[in-house]
Amino acid sequence: MARVLIADDKSENLYLLKAILEAEGYEVISARNGAEALGLIRTNLPDLIISDVLMPVMDGFTLCRECKKDTVLKAIPFLFYTATYTDPKDEEFALKLGAEKYIIKPQEPDDFLKIITESLRKKKAKPGKKPGDNKQDEAVVLKEYNEVLIRKIEEKMLQSERSEKELRQYSEKLEKEIIEHKKSEMSLFESQQLFKTLTEVTPVGIFRTNPKGETTYVNPKWCELSGLKPEEALGNGWIKALHPFDKVNVIRNWEKDIRFEGESNAEYRFLHENGDTVWVIGRAVPEIIGDKVVGYIGTITDITGRKKSEEALRGSEEKYRRIFENVQDVYYETTVDGIILEVSPSIVTLSRGAVGREDLIGKQMSDYYSYPDERNSFISMISDKGYVMDFEVSLAVSEGIIVPCSISSKLVYDKNGDPEKIVGSLRDITLRKEALNALRESEEMYRSIYDNSNIAILLTIPDGTILSVNDCACRLFGRTEEEICSLGRNSLVDLSDKRLDALLEQRRKTGKASGELTFIKNDGSTFQAEVSSVSFRDRHGNLKTSMTVRDLTEQHKAEADLIREKNKAEESDRLKTAFLHNISHEIRTPMNAIVGFSALLEDPSIDEATRASFIETIINSSNHLLSIITEIIEISNIEAGIIKLKKQNVEVDLLMHNLYDQFKPLASRNNIEFDMTFCPERDFIVFTDNTKLIQILSNLLSNAFKFTQNGKIRMGCRKTENELQFFVTDTGIGIAHDQLERIFDRFYQVEHLETRHFEGTGLGLSISKAYAELLGGRIKVISEIGKGSEFHLILPIERLPDIIPGRTQTDTELNFSRTVKILIAEDNINNFNLIKLLFKKTSIETLHAKNGEEAVNICKSEKNIDLVLMDLKMPEMDGYEATEIITKLYPQIPVIAQTAFITDREKALNCGCKDILNKPFSKAELFGMVAKYLKI
Repeated sequence: MARVLIADDKSENLYLLKAILEAEGYEVISARNGAEALGLIRTNLPDLIISDVLMPVMDGFTLCRECKKDTVLKAIPFLFYTATYTDPKDEEFALKLGAEKYIIKPQEPDDFLKIITESLRKKKAKPGKKPGDNKQDEAVVLKEYNEVLIRKIEEKMLQSERSEKELRQYSEKLEKEIIEHKKSEMSLFESQQLFKTLTEVTPVGIFRTNPKGETTYVNPKWCELSGLKPEEALGNGWIKALHPFDKVNVIRNWEKDIRFEGESNAEYRFLHENGDTVWVIGRAVPEIIGDKVVGYIGTITDITGRKKSEEALRGSEEKYRRIFENVQDVYYETTVDGIILEVSPSIVTLSRGAVGREDLIGKQMSDYYSYPDERNSFISMISDKGYVMDFEVSLAVSEGIIVPCSISSKLVYDKNGDPEKIVGSLRDITLRKEALNALRESEEMYRSIYDNSNIAILLTIPDGTILSVNDCACRLFGRTEEEICSLGRNSLVDLSDKRLDALLEQRRKTGKASGELTFIKNDGSTFQAEVSSVSFRDRHGNLKTSMTVRDLTEQHKAEADLIREKNKAEESDRLKTAFLHNISHEIRTPMNAIVGFSALLEDPSIDEATRASFIETIINSSNHLLSIITEIIEISNIEAGIIKLKKQNVEVDLLMHNLYDQFKPLASRNNIEFDMTFCPERDFIVFTDNTKLIQILSNLLSNAFKFTQNGKIRMGCRKTENELQFFVTDTGIGIAHDQLERIFDRFYQVEHLETRHFEGTGLGLSISKAYAELLGGRIKVISEIGKGSEFHLILPIERLPDIIPGRTQTDTELNFSRTVKILIAEDNINNFNLIKLLFKKTSIETLHAKNGEEAVNICKSEKNIDLVLMDLKMPEMDGYEATEIITKLYPQIPVIAQTAFITDREKALNCGCKDILNKPFSKAELFGMVAKYLKI
């Protein structure tokens, strides 16, 4: 039984959808908003998700995005069901998020169930396939909606006819009963009472007349429909309730039916005093006693709803007809083979009057393609995906007339799921093509001016990031364009220049600015330049800035020569101050230290000791930059949910010793007392991720040393029955009580006056907290301003896995009793050569396949292949398809997937891979994996 989750904040919607699905045997889970739904999805793993868009707390778009980011939930089909977001752009956005369908309310239950069934069928047939874009043209959507409306009206009309038939049968039965009771005067009273009771409770209007057609009785329902009181309807009083437009015909037909003593049938309207109109269908039959007509008995049934539906249908048909005839784009329908079935009148405009609708119907669509490649590409795409969006083609609508068009089409399926026809639209893009050509010519002209200008020009975005520079700028700054663009924001400007803030403020207010700034060349020297910048928006609406830089060095030098003698002392002092400031700035910036000392290493006159010190400075600066980058990458991986644990047996005492030895020199340099308390149970082993545990404790120790200027730092661990507790305490500056929770937030550092000068990204504690939770533990902190801090890492003690004797994944050698033949499917020759080199000193013979097709052919032609190492991303035939074929033909050959994508794991295992080898892998990991599956 399939499980479906429905997210909608309207209880009536939840009740309706739940009733429909449960009646078909589905298990239904409901949620009132996206946040509640996400929690239920993760705990119940439904087979299908149906969501409204507009909901409190978390909307449907956010819910879809969260599901598609999750490696476990992304394969679940996601359907939108909404009455609010009906713009085509909303549907396009939803499909790009990964939704399978975008359903607009209201939807007929049968159609709704077909969509549910089809989505679940596709999931079983093609697991893991990402939904494609299913955007439809507005005319197609309106036509489909019209078809649904027609079907709905037809069903209601059929239901009404069935009701009329039942009523007619009921009336005939009633007439027979009355006639039978008339035959017996002894039961007349009982018959009258029965008639009165039935007529008062029946849901249709009932009336009775004398032989002249004058009303003698009406029931309450008749009064309700006509708007008259019973006494007002007697005799011919009922006529005044008739609508003026129907009165003449109804009276004439009624008098004729009475004259011929026949049955009377009519459709007409009652007009109430408040202006309301009620449509009814009336029927009257003669009341006969013996062979004499003694009166008439009749009924009226309310058909107002049916009439309104018919009117709405006529209006809808007229509306869609006008749209079809007046739409700018050309709407068309063809058979699956391309025979044109329908085309809108706008084809006359698109073809420049060359052809009309009647000229095309019955013709082959592909005959009008100017280029066979475009025709073949269209047929291939529509066959493969079932749709084509904004595909550019050149249509030869007539001899000598070729129109560039954008075509969007989709396959329409019949009720059996077979392709029935192709519907789509054509849009004339002649003006768009002309605009693009003009834009291309304009860009080429300005590019020529840009490249050949003798003034440095830099293209940036508002935050200062450099996008491109011309040749003059490269000569001016002594760097290549790639080097300049990779330097970062404002990297060419001396940030100590106080005029920079004023210039940026001027540009922010007016969109343009000019003035003088100090710039830095590749060799570290600075120069004054005249700057002019202006902001503009590109064709995509993105804000950019064009900046020109003119070197004022020679101009300033000439000015300086004129006043050198007069201001010699003052100039000397200023230059000294600027020099010292620049040197200080260079020392404090790790990147400048790396560039500066790397250049000094080329000087042959420096001695080895000095060279070693330069190298040490470069390494320290590089490590500082690397640590920042590593922390940012780690926090990104944590937020993306792609961090994986590699648990192993960890000797706690050895880990603590190593950390102590690592931080002891730092304690000695800073005159800080540093000691360690060991776990009481020596040689204790815990099953956890050794790398993550070391990184958590290293972060806690690094923080302790950073914020402790003097005093004592202590580390250690304690063991309880079920938990292992590590602790790091210090006597540093401490943390305020109201900041204890925020210190684990991303990029956050406690901002005391005392701590403003401490460096760091603010990611260490955030990473540590995330790692602790991954390991099943938690971090606690106790701190007080001025008295220090105490951090506790608490981890559960897991049962050690059974140790299997024999070869493990950490083995570094492979020894087999015979030559082993391994096929390596890898399109990257460097990766193949690396694996071949690792197997060089073993008894392994390697075979190479450049793609999945070659891998399959080698398995068919070569004998005794023992194992296949299969890359998943390859041209022509990828590793997934190749694995399915190989495992089907040769199930005895183990296939090991090798991939750099963590998200490929589930898909690889589903297609037949025995295991996954994640790139990059070590020699030990490779040998361990081979040994695991080759027991030779």
